[in-house]
Amino acid sequence: MTARHRLTLRSDAAEIVRMTAWIDDLRGALDLSPRTVHALQLCLEEAVTNIVSHALKPGTPQDVRIALWRDRRHMNRGESARHGGVSAA
Repeated sequence: MTARHRLTLRSDAAEIVRMTAWIDDLRGALDLSPRTVHALQLCLEEAVTNIVSHALKPGTPQDVRIALWRDRRHMNRGESARHGGVSAA
């Protein structure tokens, strides 16, 4: 099974900085080109910003969870939001 790299963010747009640094740190583990890292950062910045701005109830602490993994041919990602505390894995 392919290793999945996971990050849990607070429902706060300020967490984008932490997410982009996390993606930078995964460059070697996922064998990503600088161009792919940049594209992932842009895509996930947009997705997380939209989740925080439009999908979550304002003032309610919720987590936004991100997972990145790579199979033989594809880079994969997933996002979700849930109530609860903050953790990073």
